[in-house]
Amino acid sequence: MKRILYIVGISCLIVLLFFLCFYYKKNNIGNNIDRKDENKVINHILEDFRTYEAEVEVRVYSNKTENEYKIKQVCNTEKSYQEINEPEELKGIYIELEHEKLTVGNSKQNIKKIYEKYNNILNNSLFLNVFIQEYKSNDTKEKSRYYEENDNYIMEVNLDENFNTYAKTKKLYINKKSKKPEKLEIYDNAKNIKVCIIYNYIEIK
Repeated sequence: MKRILYIVGISCLIVLLFFLCFYYKKNNIGNNIDRKDENKVINHILEDFRTYEAEVEVRVYSNKTENEYKIKQVCNTEKSYQEINEPEELKGIYIELEHEKLTVGNSKQNIKKIYEKYNNILNNSLFLNVFIQEYKSNDTKEKSRYYEENDNYIMEVNLDENFNTYAKTKKLYINKKSKKPEKLEIYDNAKNIKVCIIYNYIEIK
């Protein structure tokens, strides 16, 4: 009888150990897959979103008002360009930055002003390549994070050292299915949203 109980006890222990090993291995592999998927998404964004064309809707919030603009953006490794399509009274106004040369003009009136050796000290928060640069420069657990929310991947970066109090935190929402950005939100030092950029159309080059 004791021998039978001993054999049953050993058998149960072997089954339990086998189950625990299988469970640990399965979960460990699952976590590795999750981490690989996460890194794959982040690398896709950081590498591929630097060259694109987009039609965006920019909403700018102040204490009492909300202004909306429709803007065309073209961005690559050589230059960034954006032109206002709406409102009508601002249509045709554009800004182009190529290396250290800044051009501000109006395509409707065929006028422009060129600034040589322009120091882009304020940066241009409306462009994805600027967000990518900021995310890479602040790639620490304290300053940047990646998470999922409903149908979106979200990349968030905290810009504590940015002297511009109206751009202290940025959140980029990427659609899980299309892997394309849906919107970019910019928050001030009081965590109030100041700018929301909605990507109505974007083509990644």
